[in-house]
Amino acid sequence: MPVHQAPAQPTGQTQPTSQALPTRHTSQPHRRSVPATAIFGLAAAGLLAVLWLWWTGQPGADVAAGHHQNLTRLSGLLAGYSIIWLTCLITRPPVLERSLGSHRLTTWHRRLGTGALALTAVHLVSLEGHPATWTMGLAHVAAGAMALLAVTNLPVVRHRLPYTTWHAAHWLGYCLLWLGLSHQLAQGGDLARHPLIAAAWVCGFGAGLVGLLYSRLIRPLTISRRHRLRVARVVQEAPNVVSVYLTGQGLAGLAAQAGQYCRWRFLAPGLWGSTNPYSLSALPDGRQLRITVAQVGGHSRRLSLLRAGTPVLMEGPYGTITADCFTRPRAVLVAGGSGIGPVLALAQALVAAGQSVTVIYRSRGPGRPVLGTDLDQLAGSSPTGTGEPLPQVQVHYLVGPRTDPANALTAERLITLAPGLDEASVFICGSPGFTATVRQAALAAGLPRAHLLSESFG
Repeated sequence: MPVHQAPAQPTGQTQPTSQALPTRHTSQPHRRSVPATAIFGLAAAGLLAVLWLWWTGQPGADVAAGHHQNLTRLSGLLAGYSIIWLTCLITRPPVLERSLGSHRLTTWHRRLGTGALALTAVHLVSLEGHPATWTMGLAHVAAGAMALLAVTNLPVVRHRLPYTTWHAAHWLGYCLLWLGLSHQLAQGGDLARHPLIAAAWVCGFGAGLVGLLYSRLIRPLTISRRHRLRVARVVQEAPNVVSVYLTGQGLAGLAAQAGQYCRWRFLAPGLWGSTNPYSLSALPDGRQLRITVAQVGGHSRRLSLLRAGTPVLMEGPYGTITADCFTRPRAVLVAGGSGIGPVLALAQALVAAGQSVTVIYRSRGPGRPVLGTDLDQLAGSSPTGTGEPLPQVQVHYLVGPRTDPANALTAERLITLAPGLDEASVFICGSPGFTATVRQAALAAGLPRAHLLSESFG
């Protein structure tokens, strides 16, 4: 396997320690984040308020009828409360993203959606026998929206739907969910008895709507007006892989960092109708941005047809795994397939900050690995004139099928490719299966879990 190594450190100089690392200069300003415990506390307080609302409104006389009515009320209140949080999470508010991370936000959103669907189903079943009214019709439409969101998110369905179709179905589902609020306000006696709680309920739904409009419409338009993002050129990196270079005005003000991703809307035929998340594949330099995309779907295949000057709307940047997460003097970055994009950008940022970096890149091939030229250039370069020890850069290519034993990333193999792995900060990026396998191998090799970062595409 090819191994590329930067010039050795001058004799007599020692490996840089965390204290000796030069200060990183990034365009990302320091922003406060809310501790996860505070978010849990807010959610728990709201849940207790919902349970109190239900408990204080229990009917008395007929025990059997009372139990049935209690089930109807409780499932409806909990379903509505879950939808409030569901709509807030989909907006990906920066304060939550910085506190919890993109992966955890996505996981919570998926699990909360499953719970909300189950509660909605229980509520609908318990409503059978109630007089048919227009508000009951709204409840059924909202339940249908929940079912639409659930079905289109099933892996077996989502992987077969064109992204634009899935995206349109998702937007339709969330629009229809708001009809459930009308049902609760018109027919929910619990909210009618407590105007202040009803007002808070409406504000919760409103916060989700405002956040969604801001993150998906107002902010992208503001960024477009301020920075004038345009496609500069499109480069075919390999069969079915392209890099899109973007330029604009004052790009340093975007505060984008290596390791982050954005949602991009290219205002071109066949592309303007949806946004897709693509990671930065080069260290932002204030003059241009680059994304590298595997063309596996209808949207991504059209990227090769983009023309220079095409306007671009951007949402983000998102993602919390940046160079500042690597607190040890050595970094090991493991990429599988399209995971090389954020790995390369992070490697460039870490080398610029004076850290030693080992990149392990598994590529199916055939032919030269995607962005291999950039990795070779990185391995042959190092910062000069800083007065600091030169960082060591190694790149290991594992080319060929994953079934080849030579490409297996076991604990023993990781230790061989990256000696001192247990004393490094490690980042793994690739498909869910690849990421899970390498994570287990890194932990088995003795790496503390606190210094293991990962991100999967799937």
